[in-house]
Amino acid sequence: MNNLEITDGLDIATYNSAGDNVPLYSMCNGEVILKAYDDTGFGHYIIIKDPVSKLGFLYAHMKYASNKNVGDTVLINEQVGIEGMTGYATGIHLHLEMQDLSNRNWIFQGDLTDYINPASYLGIPNVEGTTAIYYGNPVPYHIPKHKFKWVLYTRKLRERRILKNGQ
Repeated sequence: MNNLEITDGLDIATYNSAGDNVPLYSMCNGEVILKAYDDTGFGHYIIIKDPVSKLGFLYAHMKYASNKNVGDTVLINEQVGIEGMTGYATGIHLHLEMQDLSNRNWIFQGDLTDYINPASYLGIPNVEGTTAIYYGNPVPYHIPKHKFKWVLYTRKLRERRILKNGQ
C-alpha cells in the first residue's frame, strides 16, 4: 500500500479555482451539526451529517462562513458554501473529510481509522498513477493542485466512455 491510499481527507481544486466564486454543494441529505472558523487549520468549515447513512461530511477552507447554520436541514446538491482558502491553505480549494458518526461525534485529528477515504467514496482511485481529466486531456495526478484544474473523472472512466462511444 502506498501513501496515497492512506488519507484523512481529499483536496479538490475546481476548474474555476483561479478566482471565481465556485459553489460547494451538499453530498447528502442531512443536517448541519457544526459550523465554525479555525484560522490555523480549516478556516471556515461546516460538518453535515446524513441521518440515514450516519456519515459526516466536513467541508473546509470555504471563502466565507456558510449561509447554513447548526440545525439547518440541507438537501443533496444544495449549495452550502463557496470554495476558498481560509485558514491554513496554500491555494483555493475544498478540503473534504468523511467519518462514520453512527456511534460518536466528529473526531478532530483522530487516527486514520476514524476517517473514510473520500476518494473511495467518490469512486476516484487514490493510488499512484491516477489521472484527472482536464477538458478531456488526462493530466498526471502528481502535478501540484495549482498547476491544473480538477474535474472528478479518472482515466479509467474516460477510457470506458471512449470505448462505449467508439471514438
